Amino acid sequence: MLSANALKYNIIVKSSIYGGLTVFFLYFFIIVCAQLLFGFTFFSLFILLIIALYGGKKVYQQNYQLMLSDNGKVKLLAHNGEVTEGVISQRSFYNGLFISLQINESQAVCSALAKRKKSILVIYQDSVSDADFHLLARIIHFR
Repeated sequence: MLSANALKYNIIVKSSIYGGLTVFFLYFFIIVCAQLLFGFTFFSLFILLIIALYGGKKVYQQNYQLMLSDNGKVKLLAHNGEVTEGVISQRSFYNGLFISLQINESQAVCSALAKRKKSILVIYQDSVSDADFHLLARIIHFR
């Protein structure tokens, strides 16, 4: 096995305040626009606000572990025990606030007709250490 293929980096992705607030304010903006366009009742606005809070809380509580290699192979271990293996796509990108990581999942059974599944992860800067954030950015940059 080549050294570049070995899963030698282990990154723990913790809860993200940026992620929770981003999703909450996105939902809140949609609710305000819908209110201006359609005029909901107070009860409907209350229900929609609860949905926005739930969405923000759900994103805030995401925890998982990434195992990476230098050439872009990745193994994702979710909090619920689900395992995803694949390769980081060239469509992945990063900026100062977050990393959008698109993973092309590898298929257990090779078939010419099988469709490849893609997973997209958004990793916010406050959910990983600075060293891990820069490591992910470096791996994406050199893909």
